[in-house]
Amino acid sequence: MALVLTASWGCAAGGEGLGAPGFSDGDGGGPPTGAGPSSGSGAGPADEEICGNGLDDDGDGAIDEGCSSATGGGVDACLPSTMTFAKPGMHAFAVPAYKTLTVKVWGAGGGGAAYGQPQAPMDGGASSFAVAVVAGGGSGGRNGGSKALGGVAVGGSQNARGDDGGAACDKGYPIVCGSAEGGDAPEGGNGGQGPASVDGCGGGDGHPGAIPGGGGAGTWTCQGAWWFGNGWGHGGGGGGAGAFAAKSFAAGELTPGATVEVVVGDGGAGALGAVSAGPAGTGKNPGSYTGGDGADGKVTISWTCN
Repeated sequence: MALVLTASWGCAAGGEGLGAPGFSDGDGGGPPTGAGPSSGSGAGPADEEICGNGLDDDGDGAIDEGCSSATGGGVDACLPSTMTFAKPGMHAFAVPAYKTLTVKVWGAGGGGAAYGQPQAPMDGGASSFAVAVVAGGGSGGRNGGSKALGGVAVGGSQNARGDDGGAACDKGYPIVCGSAEGGDAPEGGNGGQGPASVDGCGGGDGHPGAIPGGGGAGTWTCQGAWWFGNGWGHGGGGGGAGAFAAKSFAAGELTPGATVEVVVGDGGAGALGAVSAGPAGTGKNPGSYTGGDGADGKVTISWTCN
């Protein structure tokens, strides 16, 4: 007896078979011409989806459908999503199956300056994706009139420099000035603000920058009866903001399943100000104020599947 194995896709209204992607070694007939998978090597779509390459190989409009980490290339089927890295340090990112993958990178902000500065403000750290897309950190605040520079970005299709921090202020009566604000990060966090009270000689700490990448504000330090004309004041310079970089990768530019290094920059610490002597009472600097800390950087990665 001849063994016959058949499969069918369905039946027409009259009950006739529509053909099947199977085979037969009897005389029941095989699939009609063109109904089964092609074995040709033409320029059209591939016969089957190739798992793990992030491409629509079979031309059906879906990427890596039916694939999983167990059966295809070490990556799951493409699922659009977004991942955020906000903790300073080095991280490992596993490239997923994707159609378009977009990376946004912010460097960290620099810390604000203070009077005297036995401990100077720190620069913000750089953030990066795959080493190539880099957003530099902002510089720590400065005293003496010059501004702390914002970070510089390289490697992105969009590269934006961080705003500079505000300049320091060192004045005597009757010119009143306050602490300088931190720089604003492009498409990111605002720079920190200084102490609100200046005309009453109210000193205070600089406020930190906002995440991601805002620069810290400088301190306001004053002494003596400012409003009587025998005092002085010092406003610390604000920290520079972190830079911003963005880049989109098309399918095939990154290998799904590969590991990419992601670095998030650490915000620069604000300066520690000196303790100044002076008579007790209104207007006396009560101690060592600190500049505002620069904000940490951030990296966001999002991907689409169609």
